[in-house]
Amino acid sequence: MANFQEVHSDKILGTLECFDRMIFRGYLPFYEGRQMENFLYGEGLLFKDLAEFLKYQSNEIVEHAKSMALAQGRPYTYLNGGDLRKDDEARKIAGRDHIKEGLICIFSRVEPNRTFKLKFGEGRPRIQKHFGQCLTLYFYFMDPDYGLMHVRIGTWFPLDIQIYVNGHDWLANRLDAKKISYIKEDNAFLAISDFAKAQVESNEFVNFNHKKKFEAYAKMINPLLGNVLGERSYYWATAQAEYSTDVLFKSTDALKDFYPALLEQSIIATTPEDILHFLGRRPHANFQGDLNTKMTDVMAGLKGDRQAGVRIKHSMKRNRIKMYNKSGQVLRVETVINSPKEFKVRKIVTRKGEKSKQWVPLNKSISYLWRLGQISKDANKRYLNALAIVTDPTDALKGLDKISGPAKTESGKSVRPFSPLSKEAFKIFMAIMSGEFHLQGFKNRELRSKLQDLKAQRNEKQFASWISRLIARLRFFKLIGQIPHSRKYKLTEFGKKIVMAAIESRKIFFPLEYSIA
Repeated sequence: MANFQEVHSDKILGTLECFDRMIFRGYLPFYEGRQMENFLYGEGLLFKDLAEFLKYQSNEIVEHAKSMALAQGRPYTYLNGGDLRKDDEARKIAGRDHIKEGLICIFSRVEPNRTFKLKFGEGRPRIQKHFGQCLTLYFYFMDPDYGLMHVRIGTWFPLDIQIYVNGHDWLANRLDAKKISYIKEDNAFLAISDFAKAQVESNEFVNFNHKKKFEAYAKMINPLLGNVLGERSYYWATAQAEYSTDVLFKSTDALKDFYPALLEQSIIATTPEDILHFLGRRPHANFQGDLNTKMTDVMAGLKGDRQAGVRIKHSMKRNRIKMYNKSGQVLRVETVINSPKEFKVRKIVTRKGEKSKQWVPLNKSISYLWRLGQISKDANKRYLNALAIVTDPTDALKGLDKISGPAKTESGKSVRPFSPLSKEAFKIFMAIMSGEFHLQGFKNRELRSKLQDLKAQRNEKQFASWISRLIARLRFFKLIGQIPHSRKYKLTEFGKKIVMAAIESRKIFFPLEYSIA
């Protein structure tokens, strides 16, 4: 299979593979009601004390957050509904207050969360899992490694934590430390001085000690750790992993004209079997789940260019591959994994008392972050290479615009453009494409003999003058050039491409597309 970057290397600055938006979750060992029951037994509490206990501990966490904000002089804000974009607001506060490191702000709001309740019924009362509403806290930090990040905690047991970081922000900090210059807009790099070194730094994301960082933040926001919770600690899992392959084009124009052709190929040619192939799965009769392709106008690209804001998404159950034009200059292909169990990892397992290396379903443990990156990187590569067959229409469209649009000479005199699909242009192009003209070229007289159908009511002198003006037009648009030391003309390389494309369009492609339409 052809390599996309090699096929289109003339218009590409470089490629960067990087984790993007990442969501990690921390879970305390309270997965079932029975574990909560055992915890209450250990605290010397009755089941009927559950509600009061949960409320009291929730208040401890909230008061700790308020004290933390007060001590550091940072805002604590309760959000009563509304559609405030918390990330944007936190970034604005950080800029306003010049926060380079540490706590930026804390937001609180009531949200749905997993918790517990006392259940009455047959037999003794028991504690069971419950999905209800509770106060939720969002701690925003400017981290020296991650950049802007947030830590979310539901204030009722089981006190699940969610941590959001962005791999591109993490990489930017690494590049700063290594003094590798770059231009970054939002979460995309528009230029990097050394792509190879940047990729080496990006690859280190899977080796970074995320667990140590997360545990430090958990202790910072949850005062119950080491207190009521004793020696209990969080189990860290990857809830969502986004891994992007960014192909940086040399200019916005280079991508803008190419992107619609890539979209069309991806929409028309991608089958459900292809989606499985991209994600490293083999089609089989027992597969159950949705496989679909959707196109969404997200207006994420150039202002005023709707095509640039179109995103295509291919889904396999809860996992997907996306492609879109990022910041006008970056073709981003991104694999999003929400359900890693659809993939496998090779590891040592124990079966019937014997250890052996086998392929087993991948779980969400943060220790398998390397495998998520491996799967996503391969998926992006397969997807891009499937698009390598798409011909970039940029040069052709520019050539078409050049000969068919308004034009003026250096002196300001208007030059009549060509209408490539018109009958007149077709006859002119067929004439200058004549076989005998390829080697010897043609003069006014010889071209006249080929275009007698266009003579109309002109006499011979008028027709010769018209041919002279036609030759001047053809030369102006660089469709033909003069053979040195002669009065003859022949097609240029540019002219051959334009003329052949126009002839084929009128004879074959336009009638075919017309019949389909």
